Amino acid sequence: MIHFTPPLRLGLMLGVSAVYLFIMFLGANLLPERFSHDAQLLSQLLEEEPMGTGGAYEWTAYLFGLIPEGARLPLIATIGVACIALLCGSVSNLWGALAVGVMLVPLLTTALMRMQKELFVVLLVGALLAGVLRAQKHWLALAVIVGLYATYGLVVRPYFVLILAVFLGLYLLHYAGPVGKWLLVTLGVVVVLALPVGVYEMLQGPRDTVNMLRVAGIEGNNTFFNNPYPVDGALNFMLNYVYALVRLNIPVLFHQTPQALFLLGFMAMSVGLLVLAWRRGTWHTQMLASLFAAHMVILPLFEPDLGSYLRHISSVILYLWPALLLWQQRFAPLPTQHPFLRFNQARVIGERIEDKG
Repeated sequence: MIHFTPPLRLGLMLGVSAVYLFIMFLGANLLPERFSHDAQLLSQLLEEEPMGTGGAYEWTAYLFGLIPEGARLPLIATIGVACIALLCGSVSNLWGALAVGVMLVPLLTTALMRMQKELFVVLLVGALLAGVLRAQKHWLALAVIVGLYATYGLVVRPYFVLILAVFLGLYLLHYAGPVGKWLLVTLGVVVVLALPVGVYEMLQGPRDTVNMLRVAGIEGNNTFFNNPYPVDGALNFMLNYVYALVRLNIPVLFHQTPQALFLLGFMAMSVGLLVLAWRRGTWHTQMLASLFAAHMVILPLFEPDLGSYLRHISSVILYLWPALLLWQQRFAPLPTQHPFLRFNQARVIGERIEDKG
C-alpha cells in the first residue's frame, strides 16, 4: 500500500483545496440548488438587519451581519481550507485518503461553501477539538464542553442542550460500574416514558410540519418522510424514533440511489471510528467521540430528510479526527508533528507515532 510522505500530503491538501476554492468562487452552479436554500434565506434576513432575537436563522444572520460583506466568503474559505489541512495532513495511506474524502465532501459542500448555519457549528467543533485535546483534566474538558454547548443551545439552537444532556449521560455511562450502568439506563427510559405529550410533539412535530410544505409543492426533496405514527404518547414516540433512526442511517432500504449509498458509507465509517475511539482511544478521544454519538442520538428525533441529516451530522465529523489517527496507525506510521497546523499528533492519541516517510 502507498505510504503518504510529506510531499504527497502537501499535494493532496493543495489539490483538494484548489477544487474546493474553484467551486466556491467560480463554479457554485455545479452544486444542486437545494444546497443554497439556507444561504438565500440568510441573505434575505441580512437585508432586514436582524437583531439576533429570534431563532437559529436570525441569530446566524445576525452573526454574519457582524462580518463585513466582502470578508464573509473569504472567511468561510479560510475555515474550509483549515479543515482540509487538518484532515489531509493526517493521511498516511490510500485507505486514510478515502476516509478523509468521505469526511470532507459533505462537510465542505453543505456547511462551508456559502453562508450556512453549520459554519458556526464547525467553529464550535474546532474550538472544542482544541480545548478538549489540550485539557489536562477531565473536569476542565467537561467545563469547556458544557459552557460552549449550553451557551449555543440556550441562545441559538435549543436542541444542542439535549445533545449536551445525552453526552453527559454517555460520559457517566462510560465510567459507571455495572450497577451504575443499569441505574442510568433505567433512569433514562423512565424519563422518556414520563414526558408530557406536549414534549413529544415539540420534539417530533417539526418533521411533519416541515414536510407539509413539501407535500404542498412549496419545497422539494425526494427523501423526506413523515412520522409513521401520531405523536400522542410514549409508545408512538419511540416507534417514530426507531423508524427515523433506521431510515436515516440505513437509507438504502428506502432509496436505491448514489446519495443514499454515500450516506450509508458515511455513517458506517463514522460508527466504525466511534467504536474504535471508545475501545482504544485516550479519554480525550473518547470524550470527543461521545459528543459525535450524542448528535447521532438526537438528530433522528426531528430530521425531515436525508440531506438535512447529512448536513447536520457531517458538520461535527471533526470530532472523529483523533479516531481517524488511531485507525490509520494500524496500517502505516503517522507524522509525529502535523505538517501544516503545527501541533504534536502523538499527544492526540496517546501513543508514540513517527513519520518514516
